[in-house]
Amino acid sequence: MNTSDHKLNIVLGSLIREIRKQRGLSAQELAKRMGQKNASHLLRIERGEANPKLDTIHRIATVFDMDAQKLIQQAQASKDEEW
Repeated sequence: MNTSDHKLNIVLGSLIREIRKQRGLSAQELAKRMGQKNASHLLRIERGEANPKLDTIHRIATVFDMDAQKLIQQAQASKDEEW
């Protein structure tokens, strides 16, 4: 993974955490709604430690009732502003 991808993962993870908290969801509840048994992978994504697959981003966005592309675009825009 190159530096730009890692930065995007960090920003995307922070954005996911922020939206999750705004929606009043625990990490465990979001993971459950995504069909995961536990929140460990989700928490790694939120910390920027995991490179989420597109399917995972889509499942997160679906729980948030938003388009996955919009979620990625928001993260990209935030990354461009921060770095």
